[in-house]
Amino acid sequence: MKSLGSIVIGIVVFVLSFVVLFNTEGRTDYSKVAKKAVSAAEATTDKDFAYATGDLTTGGLLGDDLYLNEGDYVAINRDVEVYSWVEKVEEDENDVRYYVYETEWADEPADSETFNERRGHDNYPKEIQNLNKVAAVGMVGEYEIDLDKARLPGYTALKPNDENVYLDMDSEISGEYIFNGYGTLQDPEIGDMRIKYSVVPVGDKATIFGRPDGSSLDPHHGEDEKGLYRIFWGTNDDAESVLKAEYKAAGWTWRAIGFFMMWIGLMLILKPVSVAMEVIPLLGQLGKSALAAVTFLIALILTVITSLISMVLHNIFGIIAIVGAIVAGIYFYFMKKQEKSGGAAVPKK
Repeated sequence: MKSLGSIVIGIVVFVLSFVVLFNTEGRTDYSKVAKKAVSAAEATTDKDFAYATGDLTTGGLLGDDLYLNEGDYVAINRDVEVYSWVEKVEEDENDVRYYVYETEWADEPADSETFNERRGHDNYPKEIQNLNKVAAVGMVGEYEIDLDKARLPGYTALKPNDENVYLDMDSEISGEYIFNGYGTLQDPEIGDMRIKYSVVPVGDKATIFGRPDGSSLDPHHGEDEKGLYRIFWGTNDDAESVLKAEYKAAGWTWRAIGFFMMWIGLMLILKPVSVAMEVIPLLGQLGKSALAAVTFLIALILTVITSLISMVLHNIFGIIAIVGAIVAGIYFYFMKKQEKSGGAAVPKK
């Protein structure tokens, strides 16, 4: 009965896999969007889609008023983890559920009140919260940018030292972390915290796309261009290379997800077949392996076909070609039919 219930889930997953594959081929390739941009210095109107390249700077120093001293940062990120009890539910060979309690670093400690066994598994609240802080003013070259709206480049891990952080009596530097608690980073106690910083530094050459407005560069009015209000390290060509690489990587990732959804869906749909084969142990094992191999091949073929058709359907020229081919096919079909009917009506001499 459980295997029969999996058919419905399998059908849903199987159908959704086509949606995932179709949408994957319809994504915007922002590297092509970036190619349309002109240099902000050469822009003629405030409606132009432009880019600016220069050193990424801010109007002052930035810190977190806790451990991190003020420094030349565009943005800072503080991640705090607490050593906590974690409740896990497991099952034995007889499907009997039981609870296991382990300790690990957690971004948010679990509420001990919800544990099946509260005694001896008390967690402590998170006393220091995560933080993301961005400078009030940002500049790329001579153009001011809105750092609250712009997507920043990747953060870089900041290794704490005596110059960039300030420690209180309960804290110490341990590798890439600041440790706060009664134990050590290698042997922590429940409630101990470890803090890790990452930053976007200033001073490096960067490129941003947007709409020039005097001395500033704002998000562009176009939907695709507005999505490209983002800072890249390096030149305009470097930004295009990053966007192209991201587009390709995301494409293959989502194609793989669509393929596995399709494969799992087919496996779930055909699960009653493998369950029925388990009446004979050896046949059941061989049946599972054969079923997995056959559904894998079918899912792979369907994924390739769906992706190719989706590429064509998302391309206006491809759609025109398909419609033209269909119209031409219908036209020649009726022409042939008319010729045959006309030929048959001519009397013999």
